[in-house]
Amino acid sequence: MKPGYSFSQLSLYYLTSITKSVTNFRMQAILCEIVSESYFLHCEFTYPVLSVSWSTLDERFLLPDMSNESFINHSVNEGSLLNLYLYTHHLLSQAENMDQQYFAVTTLIDCASRVVPLVGEEQKVLLLWFKIFDILIQLKNNGIRSSVLHSSIRPLPATMLKMSEDREASGLFGTLGFGKKSKYSIEFRLCTKVIAAYILHQMNKDGSLRVEGATRHNLTTDASKAMDNVRSLLGNKAYAAHTTQIQHCIGTILDTSCTFLHTREIIRYLVQHCYGDKPYLAVIYYHSPRTASVSRLSQGDSL
Repeated sequence: MKPGYSFSQLSLYYLTSITKSVTNFRMQAILCEIVSESYFLHCEFTYPVLSVSWSTLDERFLLPDMSNESFINHSVNEGSLLNLYLYTHHLLSQAENMDQQYFAVTTLIDCASRVVPLVGEEQKVLLLWFKIFDILIQLKNNGIRSSVLHSSIRPLPATMLKMSEDREASGLFGTLGFGKKSKYSIEFRLCTKVIAAYILHQMNKDGSLRVEGATRHNLTTDASKAMDNVRSLLGNKAYAAHTTQIQHCIGTILDTSCTFLHTREIIRYLVQHCYGDKPYLAVIYYHSPRTASVSRLSQGDSL
């Protein structure tokens, strides 16, 4: 028996019991998050298999009423990010048409815009963002208009930029540049700044998304500010260890051949660089995109 196997099986048993039997939704949300993370930690020895582990968890995720919002709202309130991913995965496994897929992704976008990640667990939100863009790209490939997708993701960049602040910008001291230092890690702030800037560079002023590599960037003011924010990291000593990756990401953001359809690739690049040791994020770098990758993104820098 492989090390950790019995513990992972025990986690699956607990997940089934919790989702079927626990009636206190807040406690259910807290316990499901703990059990899901425990499953991945104990599966660490079977690392390459983790690309399909979410499907294994989904089979044991047996909420009797998926339309009940109590579980999802408590997961948001408790910062239970793995729950939100698993809930979306479960909705998609039951989806029979694009309307149901769109409902699943808009629900996840709403949750990702409201949740406040726990300190030390902020990297879990990258899983939600990757899932959001994975679903949206599939919907676009299936014929949904880019203006509909543009409207659905509009709140995300602002949420990301808020999380990426090196210092709190709210309040009197925040507006003067003397806010409290961010509680989140430099790696997470780097990932979030880059992803926000990339997305804003794919959102045109006319309410459409850039999905054709031949089109030029039609930038908003927010996109320009986000790009300046990323460029400023090159002169920030706190980010000195990530200079090569920052330069690579700047080039990718400005590359007109990179479009909304390549959002997953830049998230994957950042996760591989910053969080290659987090087993529950393995689904990101084992994921095979359905759209052709661009040379800049597929080549990248060695990590």
